[in-house]
Amino acid sequence: MNTFLDVTAIVNRAKQVLNFKRDSELAEFLGVSRPTLSNWYARYRIDFPLLLDKMGSDVDYNWLLIGKGNPKHRPTCCNNELVQGKVEIIHNPKIMEAMNDRSVVLYDIAAAANLKTLFTNKNQFAVGKIKIPSISFV
Repeated sequence: MNTFLDVTAIVNRAKQVLNFKRDSELAEFLGVSRPTLSNWYARYRIDFPLLLDKMGSDVDYNWLLIGKGNPKHRPTCCNNELVQGKVEIIHNPKIMEAMNDRSVVLYDIAAAANLKTLFTNKNQFAVGKIKIPSISFV
């Protein structure tokens, strides 16, 4: 499977995460000439080993290369009785309240006849809630 990466978007994301406005600033940071950066645009090729090496481990490579996720790589450590070790957050809710609400609402699907009526009928009532315990990140 051939996957083409958008070189222009990658370079723009690199400038964004480094707070650079001009290509010349990024070229200087990478240790390449400004025409080299222009060639990346023109030929739709990029020196990935150089770029990733210079960006370091603080940048989320998924975000840098394909635009998914967050610009900053945020590994954390988790130490409690359930889990120990390094944990990487792979999903961040758009609002902070969602981070604190660790519960799943349960509906009586049998009473709804099928899933379609469950979701089209606005008067469905929750029959319970599963509370997910909070895992502290240290």
